[in-house]
Amino acid sequence: MTVPKTNVFIVGPARSGTSLLYRLLALNPQVSFISNWNARFPNVAAVSALQRATRSSRRLRSNWFQADGNAYVYGQERPLWKRIIPAPAEGEPVFSAAGILEDGSTTRPDSIEDLRYRIQKISRLAGGTHFVNKRVANNQRIPLIHEAMPDAHFVSIVRDGRPVALSLSRVDWWPTTKVVWAGVTPTQWAAQGNDPWELCAKNWVHDVEAIEQGLLTIPPDQQTSLTYESLVQDPAKQLTRLAESINLEIRESWIEEMGRINLPDHNEHWKAALSEDAIRVITEIQGDTLRRLGYLGTQS
Repeated sequence: MTVPKTNVFIVGPARSGTSLLYRLLALNPQVSFISNWNARFPNVAAVSALQRATRSSRRLRSNWFQADGNAYVYGQERPLWKRIIPAPAEGEPVFSAAGILEDGSTTRPDSIEDLRYRIQKISRLAGGTHFVNKRVANNQRIPLIHEAMPDAHFVSIVRDGRPVALSLSRVDWWPTTKVVWAGVTPTQWAAQGNDPWELCAKNWVHDVEAIEQGLLTIPPDQQTSLTYESLVQDPAKQLTRLAESINLEIRESWIEEMGRINLPDHNEHWKAALSEDAIRVITEIQGDTLRRLGYLGTQS
């Protein structure tokens, strides 16, 4: 008899540490995921079995992180030998192949059933006891994922919206990415005469609100929340707490492996990197949410 896996979905605003959390969890040898191979070949579930190689090799898993601890590198091509190694990926092609759109709608009557089937097949072939996925678009798809997998656990992570806005403005994919809720790309937004900082700031607020609304449909015991700030300050403590909430085996080797990673903490850099005007624009838009989440004092 096959023992059902625990499905875990990470949600959080873009640039809030979702990728970092995803890969730290995937370091646990009991965790399977949608890999770069699944993303390239979404209709060939057999490539999921390649994950079994990384499960037994710390050396291979160490290639998921850069020397400075970053989980992803933008603006440069990774060498072929690194691209061959199965690594946690967002896996939007898998969702697309099932007919799931980024706004949480579907293109076929069987889309939800198809998504459930694809995830089950990937996780079964990849092995382990837990399946974990991170995809920023899932911020809009929480009710849909819950319908497909009613027992799924959702892990939400949030970060101060001001460094998030700065980080968004600097990644190479942001200018040409269509912001679903706005209907335009950042490049188009700016071409229309709008302030680019407004879109960066509003995107964080929109994601936070979408996640909060989506989680209202999820039973409290199927949710865990944490902050980026607490994660980089003490990853072992936060990952241990998270593992306990999802019944993931806590192995000393996993904790030790996390300890070898030099995790980045760029949370205060925004104060020097942003102009006074940019800080004013961002804070005016994000102010209420920043205060509610404890990132901004009532007198600020």
